[in-house]
Amino acid sequence: MKECTEVAKWRRYFLRLIEAIRVSIEASVEIYDQGWKDEIRENLDRGKSEAKASKSIEDLLSSFAATLLRQTFLQIGQLPNRPKADKVTLSRKNWRLCGHRSVQYVQSPDQVEAVFWDEQQSQIGFPAQIALYDRYRISMSKLPFSKWYRDIGPEQGTSSTHRRSARGRAGATPTGREEALRERSERMPADDRGGHGRAQRGR
Repeated sequence: MKECTEVAKWRRYFLRLIEAIRVSIEASVEIYDQGWKDEIRENLDRGKSEAKASKSIEDLLSSFAATLLRQTFLQIGQLPNRPKADKVTLSRKNWRLCGHRSVQYVQSPDQVEAVFWDEQQSQIGFPAQIALYDRYRISMSKLPFSKWYRDIGPEQGTSSTHRRSARGRAGATPTGREEALRERSERMPADDRGGHGRAQRGR
């Protein structure tokens, strides 16, 4: 994109990004007040109108940046409204934007497990993780996978798994791998599989 000089192509991508933000909010934010939803709709609609009216890439970038800036403050709680202020310091009291609503980011137990799963996989790799999950299944522990792993000790768990990996297939048979993924998926509610957190808004 950075080498493209076609305004129409930039506009098309910006409009698609704005729509992606709208869809993501509708799919991810479960608790909100109607006023906030209306403000989000107005901001994104305004962003689309400004993008359609832009005559240059510079205008498109400027309008898109303004849309994202407004969106950021709305996600925090509300837009700052200080039309008569000549200067606003960065004092916390000047940027406390919870006068209209409060924002909470919470996690369900399944989402906590999803975060752990992703972080562990990035640290030890997928084959080692599946081998650990096989051990967890065999143990028939009633604990969540993350708590079981912490209880046995990360060092002991990964060292044992790496020894098994060195002997061959790290315990990650196709059946074991498929069952681990299926069980993890079944433990997560359908609405939680696309993300690791749930944003709540309410008065």
